[in-house]
Amino acid sequence: MKCFCLFFCSIFVVLSAFGDEEIKIPVGEYLEYKMGWNFIKVGKATLLRNPNTKVDDQPCMHFSMTARTFGIADKIYKVRDSVESYTDLKLHNTLLYTKDRLRGKQTAISK
Repeated sequence: MKCFCLFFCSIFVVLSAFGDEEIKIPVGEYLEYKMGWNFIKVGKATLLRNPNTKVDDQPCMHFSMTARTFGIADKIYKVRDSVESYTDLKLHNTLLYTKDRLRGKQTAISK
């Protein structure tokens, strides 16, 4: 899971190197990652580019990320994570970031 979050963050770092140009990521762009232990499928993570919106009257891009386990992994260590990220149109600044997570038997919500 940490590797996925590092990958997610590195995408924004690379994209921010484009300078002052507006980054063109199509609305509806959808990435899905399948997680497994050898040949056993244990979960999946998705990243979705949502339609532009506004945060504090500033136009922004909206991204959603979810991660979840299923099958035997749920019995061992259940994961239900959800992240909402709002960035300026040039992907230079995060305007709002929220995270809801369930790991094992603990639940945490942060903004």
